[in-house]
Amino acid sequence: CYGIFYDNMSRTVFDFGCEIDNYHGPFSSFKADSGDLDFYVMAATSVLQVTRTFSWLTGRTLMPPRWSLGYSGSTMAYTDAENATEQLLHFL
Repeated sequence: CYGIFYDNMSRTVFDFGCEIDNYHGPFSSFKADSGDLDFYVMAATSVLQVTRTFSWLTGRTLMPPRWSLGYSGSTMAYTDAENATEQLLHFL
């Protein structure tokens, strides 16, 4: 299992073998408006390990405080509930 992280701030186009040239057959290409091609190859035994390596490389996001997530409850669950107000207050 492997992952590739491409790091460039400019507009980029990848073509993985869709172009066909009359002389050379299918080929892959890369084009960036500016900057260098910096990429990191992460080899691992599982997708989970590749994801952990990627988050180690780029930095992890912290779980935001509960109040910052906003109200994410569905009104369909509370509309017909006998204790809708109690459920809502428990959420807050």
